[in-house]
Amino acid sequence: MDKLIGNRVHALCGQRLDYIFKHSQSINSAVHKQRNRSINSTVHKQVNKPSALTGNRTFCTMVNISSATAGKRAFYTEIYLPTSGRVSSSVKLTEVSSRPPMSDETSKMSEKFNIRLANSCQCSKTLVIIFGFYGAPEKAIGNYCRLYHGYGFDAMYVPSFLKHFAWPNNSLELATDLLSFVNRSCAKYEHILIHAFSMGAYNFTLCMSEMYRAPELYSSIEKRIEAVVYDSLTIGTLKNMAHGVGMGLSKNRVLQTVIPLSMSLYFKLTNKYTVQVYEHFIDLFKQKPLQVPTLLFYCKNDPMSEYDVVEALVHDWKTKFSFSVVNKSWEKSKHSAHFLVHKDEYSKTLDNFLKGIPGLLKIESKI
Repeated sequence: MDKLIGNRVHALCGQRLDYIFKHSQSINSAVHKQRNRSINSTVHKQVNKPSALTGNRTFCTMVNISSATAGKRAFYTEIYLPTSGRVSSSVKLTEVSSRPPMSDETSKMSEKFNIRLANSCQCSKTLVIIFGFYGAPEKAIGNYCRLYHGYGFDAMYVPSFLKHFAWPNNSLELATDLLSFVNRSCAKYEHILIHAFSMGAYNFTLCMSEMYRAPELYSSIEKRIEAVVYDSLTIGTLKNMAHGVGMGLSKNRVLQTVIPLSMSLYFKLTNKYTVQVYEHFIDLFKQKPLQVPTLLFYCKNDPMSEYDVVEALVHDWKTKFSFSVVNKSWEKSKHSAHFLVHKDEYSKTLDNFLKGIPGLLKIESKI
């Protein structure tokens, strides 16, 4: 009975947030109108096509529409192939037909988790799984993919949607789908790196939870993870998290204030199914991290990431565990955009970190 009530509250709050989001989009439409039009023309059919990815037309619609119409990206049906070192945003029928036939389930997973190859002529042995921040534009993700392509690493982007944060079961479903896909389709990679931004670190934490829960299924994945990079951890209080949602949903300052208030009400109504679950996974993240070299990027002026909390986390990991922990912070920077603000320092720190992992860099860095 409690679960039924929780699901109902989730649906009602989701519809309310959907209403707020649609109005925030209308306010911002003057800025993004032309950009939206071009993106809508390429993804209109896919967005309206019912599938396991888009879910029902209540809470999940808000997230899916945001990815298609906010001028950010369209990744449900995109398959990325290397073309002269660039990432193509669409695939011709001839290119698709040249691939080995896949089962329906594998095909759906390939659409959901696309791998961007570093080189069309060479097979990389290293895969970087990028857990994106909420509302990440394609340009930003492309920058990090190219950064890792410079090392000869393939990159797979895992987007973060509001539905993952607002209802933990959605994040758990993402985690199991991703781990199953890596098991089936990424066996050729000897090394796996994790680069998680903001809310993406939460999604990765649920992947860790699943690996710990079912080692008989996912031990081969955990053994291949060589290192983890955390960028702009959304950590501290629910207020930080709600603020992050507001920043991701709209650029309008009024709505950036209203949306966190709506999220706070939502958390109160769904405490048992959201807040208590968050607390469990935050504790898991802090107390049972992966025992691999870890790099953290953060700054003092990030309203979504409490500097003192991150500093305390770094101190605890360095004193309680034997794995290497490297941290780089700035007085002033930007949430999930440290690479943009401090490109040289960011690149050099990452380069030195990767060089410290035995046997990982087999080619000369292009940075």
